[in-house]
Amino acid sequence: MTKTAQQVQRVAEESFLDENFGQLDLSSFPHLQPPAKEEENERFAPLSNDRPMRLRKEINRMVNEYSNDPEIVGTLKAAGVENLAAPHKFYLSTGDEAVVFLGKDNVWRVTVFFDGRQQTIKCASATSRDDAMTGANKWLNSKRGPTFKELTEEQRLTVSRMCTQGQLESALMTYLLYKCGEVDHDFSTDPRYLPAIDEAAFFIFHNATPEFVDSQEFQDFLSNFRGDRPLSLPLLRACFSAWKQHEQKAERGLILEQIENRDNQADSEGPSYEELDALPDDELFSLRDATLKDRAKKVRGGILQ
Repeated sequence: MTKTAQQVQRVAEESFLDENFGQLDLSSFPHLQPPAKEEENERFAPLSNDRPMRLRKEINRMVNEYSNDPEIVGTLKAAGVENLAAPHKFYLSTGDEAVVFLGKDNVWRVTVFFDGRQQTIKCASATSRDDAMTGANKWLNSKRGPTFKELTEEQRLTVSRMCTQGQLESALMTYLLYKCGEVDHDFSTDPRYLPAIDEAAFFIFHNATPEFVDSQEFQDFLSNFRGDRPLSLPLLRACFSAWKQHEQKAERGLILEQIENRDNQADSEGPSYEELDALPDDELFSLRDATLKDRAKKVRGGILQ
């Protein structure tokens, strides 16, 4: 076959076997169609190769932005996906009821119901519903201050058991958790929590010190001893040591007073001057010797100085 004939044959074959099969209409045969080219969305193309969390946040933001679109709301509902932008009721750490929702300006807001009234808080920095709920908790706590609860008998017994087992630090934190609830900041430097910390410290000291007996006299002594200092376990222990020394001195003073009263009474019951003058010399000398011996005995015993 000549070169010319071979070239004609090749052209004919290529024209018949091209992608359109020689201009044949293949629209009714989808499986014979070439695969469609993938079109990338300019908005999400950069995110598809990024970390999943960024893509998820972007999708959430888009859903929130178009939360009022009936088609998007219906699609999400049919797929079982919660509409995060819709009003959602929850309870704050204080027990107050609140509702979080996304406004038309794409800014999260929280309506708080407390003290028989309501107030709506604008959470401009919140990027999600959870952020708005957390921000509302912080705002309400800063306005209302801490809320203290009385411990139940079961809670007091739990902390007391921890004290007897020597778990003083855990006991203190458990008592404060029962008393103050969950706190989102370090309240050890917050003066509003000082009454609760003082109460917890005294309870731990009381239950961890078997020989301690509380009384109004001790409370008065403690008030003078502490001054304006907050209560702590080291301070309470130092106060109790000083209180015991104070009690010992008071007890010794009472004993000496009783001895002096007894001596004075004994002296008053002795003979008068007139009676002494009337005594014979031998009885007078005997009385003198007895008096000197009794005084010497008291001096040796430390009663008289």
